[in-house]
Amino acid sequence: MYERLGSMKLKTGEEVELGMITGPDMEWSEKLKPFLAHKGEPWNSQVEATSEKDLRPLETRHFVLTSDPETVYANVCTWTSGSVANLGHVYTAPEHRRKGAANILMKAAVERFVEGGGEAMYLETGYDTPPFHIYETWGFRGVFAGTGFMEYYSAGREEFLGRHFAAQGSRVTGLDWYHWPLTIALMGQEEGGVIRLPGEAANGRTNYESRFVQLQHSKEPTGKRAYVLEGASTGCAGGIAITGPDRRLCEGVKMLDIFVHPNFARALPELAARATEDVGEKIVAYVDSAGKARLEGLGAAGFKEEGRVKGVVVSPAGLGDAGARHDFIIMTRG
Repeated sequence: MYERLGSMKLKTGEEVELGMITGPDMEWSEKLKPFLAHKGEPWNSQVEATSEKDLRPLETRHFVLTSDPETVYANVCTWTSGSVANLGHVYTAPEHRRKGAANILMKAAVERFVEGGGEAMYLETGYDTPPFHIYETWGFRGVFAGTGFMEYYSAGREEFLGRHFAAQGSRVTGLDWYHWPLTIALMGQEEGGVIRLPGEAANGRTNYESRFVQLQHSKEPTGKRAYVLEGASTGCAGGIAITGPDRRLCEGVKMLDIFVHPNFARALPELAARATEDVGEKIVAYVDSAGKARLEGLGAAGFKEEGRVKGVVVSPAGLGDAGARHDFIIMTRG
């Protein structure tokens, strides 16, 4: 559905129309796909899925500037689940850059997000680049020093995180598109250890945005299964587990990637059991000695330590013990 938000004037004096497209919208999808086609896969499939399919409770919004009904020349997109969103596909056609288009779209996107009860929004850009500083003017800050992984909170970071990850019961459900912004919030937390989802190359505090899209794109062809531990009261992603072939090892060995917020550590065995249900092969999980709650949870789920290499895991920037060394631990079951 297209909603006209008004006429805007660029720095050059040109008059353009500001609009918002809420998915699904097949007509506008056919205009957006070629405009964003330079992104390549898996992003092209993501644009098609989120603009053409009804993925509620995920809400997709494209904020666009147009010079006529057929020509999109600037876009900003938000994907919102509950009160959490990620922002991306910020793109202006080369011939229309440096005219203030991005600022017009960012203003519309942030204001609509807050008006709708939004509390936390995440994005990824190059650290200390011109876009990085544009996002800073709209209230975004680096998740930690020196990173282009940025966060925005409408009311306050600690207040939001305290409520969002409050552990008041949980349930396990299959990974779906509405978990996209929620898993970004989860993986951006400081607590929980260094090694998080090694099979997805997601370790330390990292923006899970692109890895989530890649996982959605590759689940079926690779045989992966993914589950989320949802907070019963807030709907947060309190944990994520992915089971699939460990292609670094011999045939017949499965790998369990599992990461939970410390507030949901007690529910890790339930998440692990669901993710490995009906898996007859040997399963391996890689963790580090800083993730004590995860080690205990895997033990309760039937995993045993089979190997340990001391002091080879180094905490990266963004963690409270950056530079500290931890043990690399191999846990197996079966």
